[in-house]
Amino acid sequence: CGTAGGLTSYSMNTTHNGPWSDFPRTSFILTGFGPGPELAAVLRAVKAADTPSFEILVQSVGVGAGSLRFSSLYYPTVQGLFNDSMIQPEVDAPTLEKGGVAEHSRIETKGLVGIHVCSGASEAEAIAATQRMATGERHVVVEHARVRRLLAEARVAEGMGGGGNMTHPASGALRAYFEEVERPRGDAAAQLGRNVTCERRKTVSFLIQYFRRPSMITKIVPRLRSPAGWPPAEVLVNNDGGESADVWNNVLHLASTMNKVSAYQVLSGNVHEIRAYNRLARLASGSILVLLQDDDMPPWDIGWVARAVRLFEKNAQLALVSGLSGLIEGGRFTGKYSSRYGRKPIPPHFKDSGKQRFMFASLVNMGPFVVRRSTFRRLGMFHQDFSCRGEPGIGYDYEYSLRCWQQGYHVGVVDFKFAYQADGNTGGTRSSPPMYRLRESVDARNWLHIKSMYR
Repeated sequence: CGTAGGLTSYSMNTTHNGPWSDFPRTSFILTGFGPGPELAAVLRAVKAADTPSFEILVQSVGVGAGSLRFSSLYYPTVQGLFNDSMIQPEVDAPTLEKGGVAEHSRIETKGLVGIHVCSGASEAEAIAATQRMATGERHVVVEHARVRRLLAEARVAEGMGGGGNMTHPASGALRAYFEEVERPRGDAAAQLGRNVTCERRKTVSFLIQYFRRPSMITKIVPRLRSPAGWPPAEVLVNNDGGESADVWNNVLHLASTMNKVSAYQVLSGNVHEIRAYNRLARLASGSILVLLQDDDMPPWDIGWVARAVRLFEKNAQLALVSGLSGLIEGGRFTGKYSSRYGRKPIPPHFKDSGKQRFMFASLVNMGPFVVRRSTFRRLGMFHQDFSCRGEPGIGYDYEYSLRCWQQGYHVGVVDFKFAYQADGNTGGTRSSPPMYRLRESVDARNWLHIKSMYR
């Protein structure tokens, strides 16, 4: 992530003067932009176009590790261009830097996202990855060089010469440019190769959902790599709030050098884990996805990944492996199975072809999940109706387990020897009485969803 070679992308997902949308009509994909007047001009033109629902993904060259300030660089560019229902700044006990900038300011932008490509991927690969993550029905790819030229022509036409405000006069020209380059999502997806064809054979992508557990950053990332003889892995982090972004950049950069991984950081505005994992799955290019939580520490021995892949290779119908616990309802094996205290261990006679303990389970718990990317995408990924944006996604793991079985796939559980809740803190949805009450409410509601869906 050098200053000259660093690549950053931001995305704003919103409806115009309305609620946030998971599936906007249009994805505006801006390439080569920084937080300056050209970006402001494009954002203003998007707003003026009155698109019913949209997301904006902005990729910027030249923001490297140690130099990014989430709010101080990009927030002034978008502040005021969209109404408060779209941009809601939130400051939690800020630590003031020199000059009075709040280091821990968070931007609640109905889906603001940033991607830092630290190493192992070219600019073209990073742009293609961002296009994979776009969810709009139509894609508008906007090039920085073309926007600069349009703005320069507008300044001349308006008699502004080299000065003046360049964010207003070219809005009409920019909207015409948007119409010129707009394409249906299907066309863009076909060019990129959807699902199976865009995967690299036997490549692992580690997907981490992170929220305010800074002590875990240096514990998790160094342990993530490909097994010996495999192609380099990817590490994709959803930093759900943007805190510790510089720490993540530096750690991922080090991992890209030491473990030969491609490293991405995605900054989101409190989208929570369901949407975070779905976004990262679209971004990933590996054939195997490993979904990790930020308080679970994997072992140093990467053999657990190779073992999961062998399970997939031996069973073409296997769609999901959990490394935490599994639940069986009905029959003499009814109960919850895990190596954790108070749960049943996997019976010793339940083994895989390598003579290691493995059992099928009707329901499995998240953390970690290992899935085939192609199957995960084909089955629709996690069900986003199981939480609103910003709510805990309780039960989405059980629903996906049942969906796999319903569609003819298998689900199993093993013990990957993870250290669970390794930061020693009770955080997340158990961090406070109000959050726990919300968790319980969402849990009760989602169980009703599951029972109505899988009678």
